[in-house]
Amino acid sequence: MIFDENYSNWKDWNHSNFGKTSLQDIKYFDAQINPLIKSLHNSRKRHDVRVLELGFGNGNFLNYCKTNNLSVTGVELNESLLKIAKSEKFDVIDFESFKKNNDNFDLIVAFDVLEHVPPNELEQLFVKLSNCLNKEGCIFFRFPNGDSPFGLVNQNGDITHVSSIGSFKISHLADVASLDVERVCPPAQPLIAGNYLITLHRLIFGPVKMFLNFLIKIIMFPDKKIYFFSTNLTATLRKKTKQNNR
Repeated sequence: MIFDENYSNWKDWNHSNFGKTSLQDIKYFDAQINPLIKSLHNSRKRHDVRVLELGFGNGNFLNYCKTNNLSVTGVELNESLLKIAKSEKFDVIDFESFKKNNDNFDLIVAFDVLEHVPPNELEQLFVKLSNCLNKEGCIFFRFPNGDSPFGLVNQNGDITHVSSIGSFKISHLADVASLDVERVCPPAQPLIAGNYLITLHRLIFGPVKMFLNFLIKIIMFPDKKIYFFSTNLTATLRKKTKQNNR
C-alpha cells in the first residue's frame, strides 16, 4: 500500500485537522455505531467497553470515542498519522505491533479499510480480528459495494484500493475466521445529516432508490439480497456459537 507524502496531502490528512469530528460524522456514528455499543454495555459501564479501530485515518472516530467516554485503541500503517495521534494523546499502535498483540476487544471497527488489503492477506486478517474479539463482541466493516457497479466510484477512487469486497466474499471470509455474518446492508443514512443538501437528497431520493432496488432484485436477483444502489456496504460479524461451529 502506498502511504507517501503525496497520498497524505491528497487525502488532506494533516495535524491541523486530525481528530476533528464533524456534525455529519457525529450523526453517522450515532446511527451506525452507537447501537452496537449500547448492545455491549447493557450489563456494565460504557467506559468498560473496549473498542479497536483498524485504520484510524484522520482520527474522526477516535475522537468520537474519546468524547463519548469509550476506551479506544487505534491501529495504523501510516507512520505520520501514528505520530500525530500519539502527539494528541490517543492510544494507538502500528500494524506490526497489532499483529503481535494479544489484547481482546468488545467492538472492532474498520471504516473503508478492507479494500486496501491485498486479496491474499484477507483471510489472515479476518482470523486475527476474530482472535482479538471477546466472546460477546462484534466486528463492523464498511467498504465499497462490490455487489454493484455503483460501488466502482468508491472502489476506483483511490490508488491503494486493491480488493473488491461484496456480501458473498464477506460470508466466505467470516466462515474462515469462525465468525457469523449478522448483517450486510448499506451504511446508516440518518435523515438529519448535519448538511441540508444531503438531508434533502435522502428525503427525496431515498424512497426512489429503495423502490428501484426492489424492482431490480425481483427481475435480476430474486434469490439474493442485493443493495444495487448503495455505493458502500457495511457488515456486522460475531463469533460463531458452539452449535454453529463445524
